[in-house]
Amino acid sequence: MHDRSKAVRAYLTEHPSMETVPFPGDTPEATPDEEECGYTKHGRLANFAPEHTDELRCALVAELERLHRCPEVLAAFIRNACIPIRLRL
Repeated sequence: MHDRSKAVRAYLTEHPSMETVPFPGDTPEATPDEEECGYTKHGRLANFAPEHTDELRCALVAELERLHRCPEVLAAFIRNACIPIRLRL
């Protein structure tokens, strides 16, 4: 999680039990959201050819909502990133 934005800093202030860990600048292999993007872009939506951006947005939102209901898949992204945290499913 990038902790430099105002929104993230505000969230962290409201949730003092959350802890951030600094990562080197460009380490996509250690970033769980890169796993999620690759899974969505190159897997589930690989052959999707929308007519316009609204169609793309709807498909992307639907796919992210589907992932939200799959904690085991999201946990796998975190495990693959080798981040030293404990997951509660």
